[in-house]
Amino acid sequence: MLFRSYGMAITNKRESDGIFKIFLFLYAAVHITHSSRSLRFLVPFMPYFSLYLANALEKAGRKILYSVALILLIIYVTTDIRMSKTPIKPMSPETYAYIRKKLPPNAVFASCYPSDFIFNTGRKAVGRPVSSSADLFFVRLLQQHADYIVLFNSSKSIIKYDFRTFGTVMRKLSQKFVLDERRYEPVYVNRRERNVIFKIRDDFRKTFEKAWDTASAANEKLKSGDIEGAENFFLESVRINPHIPTIANNLALLYMMKGRYVQAEKILVSAALDTNPPPFIYATLGEVYKKEGKLKKALEAYRTALKKGVDCYNLKARSDERR
Repeated sequence: MLFRSYGMAITNKRESDGIFKIFLFLYAAVHITHSSRSLRFLVPFMPYFSLYLANALEKAGRKILYSVALILLIIYVTTDIRMSKTPIKPMSPETYAYIRKKLPPNAVFASCYPSDFIFNTGRKAVGRPVSSSADLFFVRLLQQHADYIVLFNSSKSIIKYDFRTFGTVMRKLSQKFVLDERRYEPVYVNRRERNVIFKIRDDFRKTFEKAWDTASAANEKLKSGDIEGAENFFLESVRINPHIPTIANNLALLYMMKGRYVQAEKILVSAALDTNPPPFIYATLGEVYKKEGKLKKALEAYRTALKKGVDCYNLKARSDERR
């Protein structure tokens, strides 16, 4: 059969089936690691669906083919007419108006919808980072030179604002990160539109950048085998900003390498008392307690880490071993 309406000739059904199978395999292989969501996953398949539908209609006869084409045409026309009579309402008009009128014109905004944000405000916008770590989330914001974070349709994870649940796990995590009042300051809350705008605190930004650079220098010292130099840089980094759990954890790991478990414990316990400590702090603390022979405390730390979402250390197996 010669199929011409799609601008291509398929003379053998096996040939089209072979092409489809190859495409299906490659598409599925790629999207296992980088999946598309919802109906977008089906978009690349539409030409194939259309091809098989057209072939089936052609086999069914010209009368059925024309009938289906007429029905589709009526659906498209009526849908277009209905849409043209219903103007699209702008999303979050109050929030966008506040941004245009009240916030600095040269500020950079991190948003889940940067293109829509730019279109509605005329301001510079970047994509909101996605990370499971509050520190890496903050680092990426700084790398993008962001000044504000805009949360649209904010999730119930912003407990104090009591908005409905919305978004993916990573998006909800990032919404929890901005509750750290040392790092972010809420400057605008719109309950009706369920939007919140946070400003990155300038004082924390400055100390974080300096402490992070110092910790990076410590890591370089560590790679070169200079353990003492690395320790000095880590201590200086913690002194500059004691509220960065990643750096505290790295210093504790360094102490563990040197067998100085008491100092490692002290650093980690202090980090665990900070605002919303991440799971890996408890995971490392569990390791320290285990080395010190404090098995009951180790088990408690592992369980806390598990409760907060850590599984990369295989902590469940370790907890089971201690029962």
